[in-house]
Amino acid sequence: MEDAHVIFDPVISIGWIVVLLIPPLVFTVWQIVRAGGMRSRISPIRRLVAVLLLGVAALGPAIPGGTTKEIRSDVDVFIVMDTTTSSNAEDYGDGRTRLDLMKQDLRSVVEQYGGARYSLITFDSAAQVRVPLIADPDALLSLADTLQVEITDYSQGSTPYQANDLLAERLQSSRKEHASRVRVVVYMGDGEQTATVDGAQSFSAAKGLFDAGAVLGYGTAQGGPMRENNPEIFVDDQYDELYSDPNAPPSTPPQPDPSASPTEPPYLVDPTTGQPAISKIDETVLKKIASDLGVGYQHRAPGSSPTLPDVGNRLGEQVEVKKLSIAERLYWVPAIAAFLLLAWELFIGWRQLSELRTAKPKKVN
Repeated sequence: MEDAHVIFDPVISIGWIVVLLIPPLVFTVWQIVRAGGMRSRISPIRRLVAVLLLGVAALGPAIPGGTTKEIRSDVDVFIVMDTTTSSNAEDYGDGRTRLDLMKQDLRSVVEQYGGARYSLITFDSAAQVRVPLIADPDALLSLADTLQVEITDYSQGSTPYQANDLLAERLQSSRKEHASRVRVVVYMGDGEQTATVDGAQSFSAAKGLFDAGAVLGYGTAQGGPMRENNPEIFVDDQYDELYSDPNAPPSTPPQPDPSASPTEPPYLVDPTTGQPAISKIDETVLKKIASDLGVGYQHRAPGSSPTLPDVGNRLGEQVEVKKLSIAERLYWVPAIAAFLLLAWELFIGWRQLSELRTAKPKKVN
């Protein structure tokens, strides 16, 4: 059995530790040097020890727990996800939205291409890179879990082709930096267009820049209502404002939006009918996007997993990376010691201040 030993896993970078420690170290050493005698040096020496202990804590002393193997493959996966208002549509009869199903399928993508690098691009009124290429699936999934559709009040309409140029740009960048890597594109959306665009639209800019991919369609032909996404508005305020309206006729008390509740925002309303607006999947557009990209299309539904292209024969060499695991972190030991020393300093300072306040001046004859 190997002897237990301590390693260091810094809490912050070494550079920042040095930058943060130098000023208090220089100051306390200066106090020690200029002190008149040993008795007057005790307090600054105590502060110096406390600073050094904080430095040790920042270095992150720990007991190693062994090594684990991490598989990294030669694949870059680009996920394009629709976060337009229509992705909030509840087609499935259980309150789940299209975006909820996209997030679920994202986990299937991570499982299918384990060890890859992942990038997430979302689009609504504009396209943006939410996650650049990273080899950390947990970070990708954590961010995806927080995704919401665009703010309703700021929505200016959207097109399912919104991410065309940005996707092509990111693929070209990946290709330039690592030409030998396999690139996979997974498009997730409902195909609905609410913006007026002049001329024909296409996703052909990205064609030929990747090796495999799929277009996944979300929603149903009958469609579903969409709840608003206005975080700054508290839904239960609707009731307060509604029933406190001084101009409301007493004989016909106003009724709140039946789709609103203290915990759920109201559904979007179609101004032409006064009823909840219904969003429907447009598979014609989605199939065209798949054709533009040169990949297959499949309609997604709850209770199943997407069929994703297998690039196993083009993965290249899978590299096993040994990663040191931590059994127990010990930074709290020097941190507590530093805290006790600083608490002692504060107590002594408080006591000396109290003595000065209570000391009576001597009478001069």
